[in-house]
Amino acid sequence: MAYFVLFLTLLFAGPAHAQSEPVPVVASFSILADLVEKVGGPRLAVTSLIPRATDPHVFQPSPQDARKVQAAQLIFVNGLGLEGSVERLITSTGQSKKRVVLGSKVKPLRLIENGQDQGLDPHVWHDVANVRLYVETIRDALIKTDPQGRETYTTRST
Repeated sequence: MAYFVLFLTLLFAGPAHAQSEPVPVVASFSILADLVEKVGGPRLAVTSLIPRATDPHVFQPSPQDARKVQAAQLIFVNGLGLEGSVERLITSTGQSKKRVVLGSKVKPLRLIENGQDQGLDPHVWHDVANVRLYVETIRDALIKTDPQGRETYTTRST
């Protein structure tokens, strides 16, 4: 009888490497959330802080956003000065160690308006080469946080 119970337990337990809960992840805005979802697939529960069609330059986080940041295992941001209020939120919640700055490996162009240099253009995802760097950075951060998902993250990032 004990062997039968053990057999049923093993049969219905599933593979030893099965993941029970998706990894909670936050992305600062929808474009980054889409990229993170593509790389992570069902292994992740991705939340975008800044809703679609909302200007990241004027977004004001809520207390609910602070709870999302605190619950996340990783927080993906563009950087390059795009999401100032999100950066302040991450810092104020003490979650800076969870932050992954996707713009850190890219070479942004200068933003020129009316002949005046406005500094770096933070909208670097308009260049496919930069998106590839984003995807590599997302993959590497996910593997570091969830090593059991390495195969999934590697396959989905190609």
